Amino acid sequence: MKPSRSFQYRVFVCNKRRNPNNPEGSCQNCGSLKVYQAFQDQIHKFDLQHLVEVRTSGCLDRCEAGVVVLICQTHHEKFSWLPKKVRIKLRNILFPNKCLYGNINVDDVPRIVHSHFLKRKPLKQYQIKQLV
Repeated sequence: MKPSRSFQYRVFVCNKRRNPNNPEGSCQNCGSLKVYQAFQDQIHKFDLQHLVEVRTSGCLDRCEAGVVVLICQTHHEKFSWLPKKVRIKLRNILFPNKCLYGNINVDDVPRIVHSHFLKRKPLKQYQIKQLV
């Protein structure tokens, strides 16, 4: 069995898709797939693929904020022995350092990667408030 990779960070790029006429909007209609690819490119450019995993996600519940990106610093390996249902309920412990970015476009991604992963300082300029 191949050992699972343990990442220090996970990047979730919302990929929710709605009808373009829907007043709530959707990340995919705002260019989330290009933002996802930009994160992938930057992670490879700086050889961070051993530290950062980039994934698309479902709705992050901030549809009014254009393309939304959630970055979590993971600590799940400490709790891998727990059943999945328990880990879901404990996600605030497993992912304590969360940062939600909104209105992200392709040009913002290099700044976020440089600040968040290379300098290890979340970039306040693009952060939006998380819902509880």
